[in-house]
Amino acid sequence: MSNLSIASVLGSSMPYVKVIAVGAADMGVPEIYTEIIQKGYGELVAFEPDPEAYKRLQEKSSDRPNISYFPLAVGDGSEFTLYLTNSGMTSSLFKPNHELLEKFHDLAELYQVVSEEKVKTVRLDDLGETSDADWLVMDTQGSELTIIHGAARLLKESIVVVQTEVLFIPHYIGQPLFSDIDIALRKHGFLIHSLTGIACPVMKSFPKNLTSLRTQASWTDFIYAKDFMLVGELPPRKRLALAVILHEAYRSYDLCSHVLKVHDEIEGTSFYDIYLSKL
Repeated sequence: MSNLSIASVLGSSMPYVKVIAVGAADMGVPEIYTEIIQKGYGELVAFEPDPEAYKRLQEKSSDRPNISYFPLAVGDGSEFTLYLTNSGMTSSLFKPNHELLEKFHDLAELYQVVSEEKVKTVRLDDLGETSDADWLVMDTQGSELTIIHGAARLLKESIVVVQTEVLFIPHYIGQPLFSDIDIALRKHGFLIHSLTGIACPVMKSFPKNLTSLRTQASWTDFIYAKDFMLVGELPPRKRLALAVILHEAYRSYDLCSHVLKVHDEIEGTSFYDIYLSKL
């Protein structure tokens, strides 16, 4: 894996990336955007409606000027019920589907609702803090499609990469699944770029000691990027922001090189040759 920093390629043209994270609770592991923020290559605007999780985030980031957290539920502007669970990481605007969750070992136990509250969601399109954002990261346990509906303008005009958790089976009652999210993002000009490993919890009908043989797909994260056939239509800064995210966060050297090559052809720069020479 290359240790190349793309800042050494772009120099003074290096863009400052704005990241929006929805569902930003600290899970004890670095987030996909952590390195970019720590290197000072961009800023993070994050949302977490769980009061306890939000409090922990605030305490952790109090001395970081390029990080802002907001205790808001993001969606399409509608009112929802926020279901807070015992594990925290499974809290959602949708009610857990225990009839399905009980079919798996040790899954329903993580989705026990401990409290409920009515929340009015906010639309990303309506917030000044999210203007000109480049990268949207969502981990909201089923409400991703609602967030997409409230971010139509940003997705069309501003955001160049989306990472979203998707579910293949309904952990929550009435939640949209992968196909719904995929259709919505493709309508906004995004294509699947890659995905993280697919999680396959063990069904109760199968012995727990045979976990290596499990196959029922449950959830993953998909990474979407603006259609690589239309990169030339992006504003120059957005092309370079796309290249930065692809290189620094995803180590997607092939697509990054394509973006830089198109940029060079339009702007008369030489980033592509420099990039390949340094890899």
